Amino acid sequence: MKNKTLFKTLFILLLLPISLFTSCGGGSDDPTEPTKPTTPDKPSTEITIKDGNDLYGVITDQDGKAVSGVVVTDGYTVVTTDQQGVYQMKRNTAAKFVYYTNPEGYEPDNKGFYQTLSSATKRYDFKLSKATGDDTHFYLMLITDPQVRSDKSMVRFRQESVPAMKSFISSVSLPVVGWSLGDEVHEQCPQYEKQMHELMTGMGVPFFSAIGNHDYFKVNNSDTEPRSMSDYEKYWGPTWYSFNKGDVHFIAINNVKYSSGTKYNDNGYIDEAQLNWMRKDLAHVSKSKLVIVGYHIPMTYKSANTTRDQMINLLATYPNRLLMAGHTHYMRHSVTNNPIKIEERIHAAVCGAFWWSTINRDGAPNGFSTYEIKGNKIVNNHWVNTNENMPDNIRLTQGDFSDGDYSYGLSSDYVVANVWNWDPQWKVTISEDGGTPVEMEQSLKHSPKITNDAWSDGYLIGERGRKASDFQAYNQHLFLYKLKNPNASVVVTATDRYGNKYTQSTFTTDFSECKVDGTTFSPAKKR
Repeated sequence: MKNKTLFKTLFILLLLPISLFTSCGGGSDDPTEPTKPTTPDKPSTEITIKDGNDLYGVITDQDGKAVSGVVVTDGYTVVTTDQQGVYQMKRNTAAKFVYYTNPEGYEPDNKGFYQTLSSATKRYDFKLSKATGDDTHFYLMLITDPQVRSDKSMVRFRQESVPAMKSFISSVSLPVVGWSLGDEVHEQCPQYEKQMHELMTGMGVPFFSAIGNHDYFKVNNSDTEPRSMSDYEKYWGPTWYSFNKGDVHFIAINNVKYSSGTKYNDNGYIDEAQLNWMRKDLAHVSKSKLVIVGYHIPMTYKSANTTRDQMINLLATYPNRLLMAGHTHYMRHSVTNNPIKIEERIHAAVCGAFWWSTINRDGAPNGFSTYEIKGNKIVNNHWVNTNENMPDNIRLTQGDFSDGDYSYGLSSDYVVANVWNWDPQWKVTISEDGGTPVEMEQSLKHSPKITNDAWSDGYLIGERGRKASDFQAYNQHLFLYKLKNPNASVVVTATDRYGNKYTQSTFTTDFSECKVDGTTFSPAKKR
């Protein structure tokens, strides 16, 4: 029998968009409830469906006009809409969602960009909103590791983190896109997932999430069965996706792989399905774009794995490329040349050292990062403290600072500067008594090299009694200088790659900035 291409012509009514997230005023609040067709009151739209395709729909703008060229996927197959705004594909048996990549000139929509698939429904329509103003100049507000794990930490996130983010949003005149790089809640606390989703997506700006290891929950409380991400997917949808804003293409990757209820790949893993999807996704992205890939677990400074190199190599032909991660609860920004030259920026946590204090493991304050993006370039970057009483980017301590077993092992005429948002393009200088500034020495280049911040170790481990293996952090952003005059007044200046200057002349001598309600501390000790 000769093979023939069969066509079925179906007349299917345009559906009014149905939100997957209904309000408290009525309807189900279970976002996994399948989208149900409603009886429309508009003329029918003809869709010619190719034989074998069982996933399709129409994408229109807010005026009901078809939008062509929109990239649509089920996470495996990638297609684009035609001149009538129609997309269609054969649904992959492993697919859970159908979703689109908003085209340039249209607003990213963290709630409306996907729909949960059901076995009974084949058609899923989407509606886009056109961006207003200059779509190519905006802020990325990036957070990692809220990791809410108790009522108390939920209160702190509500009262410290959310107001700081809202304050930033209201203080700038440019559009803002929010992005979290995972660990929205602690793995033992799925009851907070809905509240966190509502808080983060309720700030009046698009707010996306990339899944973290703590967003996976045990199955039947088993330590041997691999964990499930279904609780996370109920609220955040697909765990790999992309969206555009101006001249930037954002890609979220799920690089967490649990082999049991307790073990996961801590150097990042990207399965073949995601690599295939990302390759297809990038085929629709202009080489002139800035491509930012965000994920939870850092991948460039640990032992490499094959999937990591395959993912990074997909970016080789994009001159403007950047990797962003969280997970570590410390800052580390560095460039790798393997397999290609690329920068990976590891961001400290908004929860700091797991809500035990107001600092991260490396001494960086609890907070988040803001990136001003113009065209296909990042033109500014700041670390925003969620506690306004914390120092701005620099903390000074004396070389003989110690707390119990934690010290720098230096004499009192040394100045130690912790410059947490530092990267290799920064310059850190010090002046004595108003003299000519000279460059400070990175502690990793000192002999012997200093790899840990004694001040943060002294508080988190010495004062709070936390486990050193969990709370110490290898620190690349400590700087040292031996004073010529031990009694000199000093000014330390850190200048970033964008020309921003941060100065500090006051030494931190105790742990008062670390204190949270209900905690006590003893004065810092000197040797």
